[in-house]
Amino acid sequence: MKKKNVSRKLIKSKCEELFDKGHNILLEHCTGLGKSYSAINLQARMDSKKTFICVAEIAHIQNWKDEYIKHGYEHLLKSTEIFCYASLKNYANQSADLLILDEIHHAFSYTRIFLLTSLRVKRVIGLSATIEDNHKFLFNDLFKNMAVYTITMEEAIEMEILPKPKVYLMPLKLDNSIKSETIEFKRGRNINEIHCDYIQRNTYIYAKSKYPTLNLIIHCTQQEKYNYLDAEYNKASMYKRTGWLRHGGARKKFLADCKTQALKELCGQLKEKRFICFCGSIEQAEIIGGNNCIHSKKEVKTVINKFQSGEINSIYAVKKLVEGMNLNNIEVAVAGQLDGTERPFIQKMGRGLRADFPEIYVLYFTNTKDMDYLKNVTENIPEEYLIYL
Repeated sequence: MKKKNVSRKLIKSKCEELFDKGHNILLEHCTGLGKSYSAINLQARMDSKKTFICVAEIAHIQNWKDEYIKHGYEHLLKSTEIFCYASLKNYANQSADLLILDEIHHAFSYTRIFLLTSLRVKRVIGLSATIEDNHKFLFNDLFKNMAVYTITMEEAIEMEILPKPKVYLMPLKLDNSIKSETIEFKRGRNINEIHCDYIQRNTYIYAKSKYPTLNLIIHCTQQEKYNYLDAEYNKASMYKRTGWLRHGGARKKFLADCKTQALKELCGQLKEKRFICFCGSIEQAEIIGGNNCIHSKKEVKTVINKFQSGEINSIYAVKKLVEGMNLNNIEVAVAGQLDGTERPFIQKMGRGLRADFPEIYVLYFTNTKDMDYLKNVTENIPEEYLIYL
């Protein structure tokens, strides 16, 4: 505990040192390290008369307000406007002493860059768990005089600010015995369905002269459907970006959906703990989580409030709460879907690192694209934290 307090004081001191030198600052601090507190402290140190804070989602606005109150800076809210990146157009050409860009990777679309450069601000603070090099260069081009202060998850653990996690890697295998899946292949506008097994598909697909229009329903196993989706992705040209992304997205969603039963069983075993489960689709979250799920088609504030108050102990999230939210007394994080980049995984892990003895469960399918994703997101995690089940 003593080292933890000393470490936090050192971080606070370093932030203040960089800020006092007149730098615009990028705080690349892992989730759970208190980036928002660091920014608020610098706001108070600057004695900003007007502060803008850009956030990724509406739910993050209240989270920031709670941070001000928690750390005794409630009086600063009178001079602070917190709004979503999507609302930047409403602030074009306005002035502020300080601009705080939360989860700054959301700031770098062409439109948002244009709007940000229209703001007249004295100082800028950017926050993110991981920042790509091209975004660092862009930040410096936009605001100049940049200082980057990076603290990785491993460094935070060594400083005893974050506890050592147990990252359970849970391999799964696609079924190749039961024809539980279907693939729909269409050519033209034939409304009459033809059904066949996977092994028979080419008899119809490549017989264009016999079947110039085709509505083919292919019955297959999980493994066969994955093989089909993977082949379609590999055939697609990366230069035809729309089709390439569509096939990649279909493959990724299929792998996530195939984890539904395993996730349901795992979450059932975790019911005595407080946990968040990151799901791959809205349907999956609703099947597993029922009323405790949050996603883009549902009002999330009620569920979050119930979790924060202890009324419920689990949340099932789809593209929500990955970043920018502090959840009370989290013990476990479950990653039901792996991503191609490191940032989303680090942020998901960070949700679970607030516990005294944190546990993170990662489900992946062997002999699939999941293996590449797993290697990518775990290569910077010390081997001692990884537990292969």
